Amino acid sequence: MNRITTNNPVNAMSIIELAHNCMYLKNQEAWYRDHDTDIPLRHLVHNMAVSMNIELPEVDDDAFDDVIYEMLYYGLEEPEGRLALFYRMGWAMAELREYLKEYEDTGIAPEQYVRMRLNVWKSTADDENIIDKLEMLRFFNQRAGRELWADKEKEVQDKDIENADRILNNAIDLIKAN
Repeated sequence: MNRITTNNPVNAMSIIELAHNCMYLKNQEAWYRDHDTDIPLRHLVHNMAVSMNIELPEVDDDAFDDVIYEMLYYGLEEPEGRLALFYRMGWAMAELREYLKEYEDTGIAPEQYVRMRLNVWKSTADDENIIDKLEMLRFFNQRAGRELWADKEKEVQDKDIENADRILNNAIDLIKAN
């Protein structure tokens, strides 16, 4: 697995690393960084607003977020809407980077994670005889489960049972295969 997140100093990052790590969280606040800037996202957006001749009220952080959120209603046709979209995308990118960083810090590749989940299912199946329980659930769903849908039309009931049966069959096949 190639790591995307990094805590390297900006001058040690490639342009691609910087693109992936330019938004980050610091003290639970979204920040922006590049080669000559390291600034809270709210301050960056305020500076951008000034350069775009958009007046923003002097308010606390929560009120600032509300003001920017309301600016989304301008849409992309207006500078206010584009600024609000930039802000929303910036804090989202910062939060996503932190979640990805936590995942990458585990050192577990996606393929390993899938195998781990399958092994948990398999050990659960061995330990608790889960396959028998799933097969019993499938039987119950086909026979007694119709009472739960007494007010639904038969076609809706049949579709519900078909979907539940498909899901249970997939789970059983998955467990048996591993």
